[in-house]
Amino acid sequence: MRKVWKLAGAVAGLIWWAVQAGAVNAPNNDILYAAATWNYEFSDGARDSDDGQGYQLIYGVPLSWDKTALEVTFSDIGRTRHLDGNKDYQTLLMLDLVRDFGLFGWDTKWLPKFKPFVLAGLGGIQEDVRGDRHIHFGGELGAGLLLPTNFHGWSLRADARVLGQSNDKSVAGEDMLIDYRVTAGLQIPLSYFYGEKAAVAPGADCELAVVDVGSGRRDCA
Repeated sequence: MRKVWKLAGAVAGLIWWAVQAGAVNAPNNDILYAAATWNYEFSDGARDSDDGQGYQLIYGVPLSWDKTALEVTFSDIGRTRHLDGNKDYQTLLMLDLVRDFGLFGWDTKWLPKFKPFVLAGLGGIQEDVRGDRHIHFGGELGAGLLLPTNFHGWSLRADARVLGQSNDKSVAGEDMLIDYRVTAGLQIPLSYFYGEKAAVAPGADCELAVVDVGSGRRDCA
């Protein structure tokens, strides 16, 4: 149980630091964004299974703090059991706070620019081991890179995460499981759905005009 509190404390500490420092990892930090990645998991050695593979979906909401975003992350992983060759599964839903450190790179077309970021989050994890499903509290810490492209604000995204959970049901004699993940995929701004409103065109000049106080539009009388 002490390990659980240590993990929760580390996650809370990183969240507090990110809020104090300010941040957001989206290339267009005033636009909502989404990401889809492939996941590879280095599973806890206590598990009776191979390493896992799966996918991850992310919905990001930029916050008012500079360079900070809140991400809702859904992930699904499958692992092959050593004993009988059948599969166990893990599904998680996390709420992550993300902080980026700005755009870095070189003034050359041969080397891409990149944005490093860190994240910390808490959420629920459903384990399906030998057909027995149970839900546990979990937390994660991670770091990664965004590589912006010239195509409509899209970015390549990769990160590494450590995921811990309080779980005494999946593995006999273990009450804390820690898995490590690496992810790679694509992140896109949702500007098609949440683009900025077009500015109202000014009216033609005339001697007498009616001006709308709210929009500033001028119409000749």
